[in-house]
Amino acid sequence: MDFQFQYACSCRKPNKLSVSVLHDTIYQQRTKARLNEIVDRAWDEADPEILAELTIVPESIKKLDNLDEPFAAQENIPVLNGNEKDLAIMKSISKQSYSGGNVCACEAIVDRLSIVLDAGLAEINVEPVQEESLLEKLQLIKPYAQLLKDDVSLANFFIRLWKQAVRFYCPKLVQVLVQVYPKFLTTLVDELMKLPELDYASLQSSNLFKFLTRCLTISESFYVTLSYLAKQDRARAQPLVSACVRATKDQLAGKKYFALFPTRIRPYAIIMNEIINSNDPDLETLIGQLKKEYPHDYRILIMIYPIFCCLKNKSSQEGNGESVWRI
Repeated sequence: MDFQFQYACSCRKPNKLSVSVLHDTIYQQRTKARLNEIVDRAWDEADPEILAELTIVPESIKKLDNLDEPFAAQENIPVLNGNEKDLAIMKSISKQSYSGGNVCACEAIVDRLSIVLDAGLAEINVEPVQEESLLEKLQLIKPYAQLLKDDVSLANFFIRLWKQAVRFYCPKLVQVLVQVYPKFLTTLVDELMKLPELDYASLQSSNLFKFLTRCLTISESFYVTLSYLAKQDRARAQPLVSACVRATKDQLAGKKYFALFPTRIRPYAIIMNEIINSNDPDLETLIGQLKKEYPHDYRILIMIYPIFCCLKNKSSQEGNGESVWRI
């Protein structure tokens, strides 16, 4: 299938969207009507003409008003007529646009995105998942994901795609899905946080946790998950963070595990993993630099390595002479 999409609508200049005509709503409707007509006439065996057409259905369908002409390429004809709007998969139509002005969500664009979404929903049901093909459609929708975040059909597409991407382990799809629909992971974490016990042993029997651990072996989802947990109540989130890290280390060798961290904090993660003595004289400077440059990443790493939460501070005294690195 040839998808070529330029994010410019008829508000300024003609749209450009080339897709297989089989995914055009009007084409599908007219094809269905033509097939029904052929089938109805076929009941009359005395009609040799229609019996002949049944043997070459594709050619007979084309007889209906140039049916083979791609409607998506006709800039003066909308993909859906006014009385057929309910047939569109995406019904959210917004006049807003991004500040850059290169992403318009007018009716014409939304209609065309519906075609892309239609094709994507159809392919989700094909097993094994066609990762490259679905990734192509996901990239087309990506610029509009935030603008159309309240669209139920689009959310349904993302959720189903997440499940298939994890099930068949499609890392490229997961990497993009984390960017356009991180809510899937955060919702999963919220459900896990409701469990009475969050220690590693107890979580082993949870299907939600098993699903999450498959996501954690992909860098983008690993960081998004731990980043979200770092924003929660620490007393409650700490056991789940420890369980997530342990489950990830069980699945990956050391080098691959550290590759999950963003490059800006990867050296810190490696050093904190290797240091045995938390009172190392050079450690205070290192942790202080991390906290200053990347405060949120500092919080994440402190939860991964909780031994560094309390460090002796030789330059000041609090209470009994110890200071606490607070997260």
